[in-house]
Parts: sequence; structure tokens; C-alpha cells
Amino acid sequence: MPEEINSTINDEEIDLLDLFIVLLKHRRLILGSLIGVICLTLAGYFIYPSWKQEKVMDQQKAEAIMTLGTGSSLKSIGIQYDVLSLFSSATLLLQSLQEAGIQELGSEEDSIDLTDLEQNVRALNYIRQVFIKKETIEGDPIDQNSLPFLLQEPDNKDSQYFDIKFYHQDSQLAMRFLTRLYQNANTKLLENINDNLEALALTGQVRSSDSTQESDVVLKNAIQIANMAQKFLDGSLQPLELLEAPYYVKDEISLKGIQSLYQKKAIILVFAVFFLSIFLAFFLEFIQNIKEDEERMAKIRKAMNKE
Repeated sequence: MPEEINSTINDEEIDLLDLFIVLLKHRRLILGSLIGVICLTLAGYFIYPSWKQEKVMDQQKAEAIMTLGTGSSLKSIGIQYDVLSLFSSATLLLQSLQEAGIQELGSEEDSIDLTDLEQNVRALNYIRQVFIKKETIEGDPIDQNSLPFLLQEPDNKDSQYFDIKFYHQDSQLAMRFLTRLYQNANTKLLENINDNLEALALTGQVRSSDSTQESDVVLKNAIQIANMAQKFLDGSLQPLELLEAPYYVKDEISLKGIQSLYQKKAIILVFAVFFLSIFLAFFLEFIQNIKEDEERMAKIRKAMNKE
């Protein structure tokens, strides 16, 4: 019985020694693979993270934001107007995009050249679908996080402001677009209410010239309304209030974060190559043993129908 145990132990020791011999025989393959992958990962550490950061920053779109008032100054002189409806005009949006210097709309595969007047019809259709209806050209709904233009309407009727957001790779162009949109919307709004403003200004002048039948309070109020209406007409007062000038927000991509993630992947890669090289060493040894065994080779040739 003790002899059998000793025999088993000796067999196990021989097996372990054989394994070590195989590894030692293919040490160049294992060490070469390990050194090679370490050199590659070290070189990549000094190149890849900065390249990745630059690439992500180039592809990332800046979020330009502008806050506007809902027209409380117009309400104070008795003019009711749906200010939000101005920004549902595809023509106004296209005009602002072109004046801001934005040259393309849409995807890279099917882009629309805004500098080509012949493509204005396509551009207007794209703006109606994507900017206003929040749908793709095919009519499918677009997730809010993927919209290039977003009008955030007030939560309630009493709210005095609303935000407009525009997403573009060039932050300066994005802010320029919002600025032009605000200016063009003001111009359009003044055109729409021009008759009302002129009527208010004229009424105030008439009342001030004939104040016999007006109380002081009523007359003073009429003159104030007329003066404000005149300020709108001469451009010294804007009907659409700019509560917060356009600014942009762009997430910063941390280089240290990319480097940390790269280090974890590099360690996994080094261990994977190390174990793969060990497996390859045993596989090559297995192939070599088969080639040296004539009996096995004969069986293989017979299986492959070769003499």
C-alpha cells in the first residue's frame, strides 16, 4: 500500500515537471508575447488617452441655452400675443440658422447644404419635422436627448420665462444662432403687433390733447401706455425680453478618467495574452508530439484518406 502511494506521488511530480519543461521549452514565445504586449500597452498609454479625449470633444455637441420672457411688457399695455408661436415658424428658424453661419443640417449621410438656395425646401421640411414636430423625416418620434433644437415651454400659464436650447458641435455657432433667433423673433413680433402699437400711441396723444373728460389717473395711465407703445415702435424697447443671454454648456472629458479606464483594460489585456501564450505553448507541444508519433500520424493520414 505505501508503495502505491509513493508511485502516485512520483507520477504527479513527473507530470508537474513535464509541464514546467514545456513552459521552459517555449519560454521565448511566452516571454516575447508578454514583453510585446507590455510595450504596446505602455506606448498606448501615452498616445491613446489624449487622442480619445480630443476625438470625444470634437464629436460632442455643445448645448447653447437662452432664456426669454413671455411678453409681460406687452401684457402691461393690453396686448395679448402667443410669444411661443413665433418659434414654430420654420422660415424664421431657417433664416436664423443661415444668418448664424451654420452651413449644414441633418446627418452626415444625408446632409442639407444651407448655403444652397435650391435646398431650402428640404431644409424647411427638415426643420418642421425635427425642430418643431420632434419627429424624424420618416415620422418617428425623436428622443428628447437627441433633439438638435428644444423649446422648453413654461410649466404653467403664470410663468414669466422659458428656455430655448440648441445643440451643435461648434459652441460659437450655436450661441450665434440663438442670438439671431432672438433678434429675428423680435422683428417678426413687432411686425405682427405694429398696428396695435400705433393705435395705442395715437390714442394716448388724442387723450392728452383733450383731457377735459378724463380723470388724472386714467389720463396718466393712457399716457404711460402710449409712451411705452412708442418705445416699441422706435426700437428703444423690445417686446420679447432677453432674460439671459445665450451661453453654452459642454461637458469636460477628464483625461485622468480615460487613463484610469485604459490602465484597467491594459492589465486585463496583459493577463489575457500571458495565459493565451501558455495555452499556445502547450498546443504547439501537442502538435510536435503528434508529428513525432508515427502511429498517430498514420491514423491521421488514414482518417484524411492519404497514403
